[in-house]
Amino acid sequence: MAEKKWSDYWGKYKSGYKPQSYNKTKIKVDNKSRATTKISPKLPKLSNSNINFSGIIMVLLTIGLIGLGFWQSKSAKMIEVLEINKTDLECQLDNCTDQLQAINSSLITTNFNLDNCNKDLTKKIVDLNACERDKGSINTDYNNCKDDLLQYRRDYENVRDDWNDCKSSLSSKSDSLSTCQSDLNSKQSSYDSLKSNFKTFCDSHCSGTCTWNSGNNKYECVITNTTTTTIV
Repeated sequence: MAEKKWSDYWGKYKSGYKPQSYNKTKIKVDNKSRATTKISPKLPKLSNSNINFSGIIMVLLTIGLIGLGFWQSKSAKMIEVLEINKTDLECQLDNCTDQLQAINSSLITTNFNLDNCNKDLTKKIVDLNACERDKGSINTDYNNCKDDLLQYRRDYENVRDDWNDCKSSLSSKSDSLSTCQSDLNSKQSSYDSLKSNFKTFCDSHCSGTCTWNSGNNKYECVITNTTTTTIV
């Protein structure tokens, strides 16, 4: 409403509005009278009838309206700029709101992923602790196996020494066996020769048949009349 009121005043005085004619006439008469009257060096009083207060008021009002119109124009431009800035700020606010919503959505996803990572980390820590316990048990078993292996190596060394001793003894026994076998063969040959000679001796002194008695290891002379003679 105020804007319409002042714009009416501005349009009225801008279109060439003039005050009442009697004021102008009075001003002209005064001007003529002042032109023919000698000017006194004294300053006129404010109450002097020669001063036109209505004209001064109208001039001041005109100047005020012009200033008001100028101020209104500046204000309108400022309001337009402010409206543009407001529109820009609203656009920026909308963009910031969209970005904030996107960031919040991303933050929710990030928090969800963080929770999953924390759960996975907790599980991995539990698994790591279990691995540490298993590692301790495995280290104990490893040390036991290492001690057992060392003992087995010692036993192996002892068994290998015994085997070498046995091998050496076997070689010696083999040599002894060969010697004994040779002696046995020699004795067997002598025995066979002696036995053959003994049979020959039996045959020469027996009128019957000489047979070998394995129980007594002797030859016996068997005569046909069932008489058996033992030959020593």
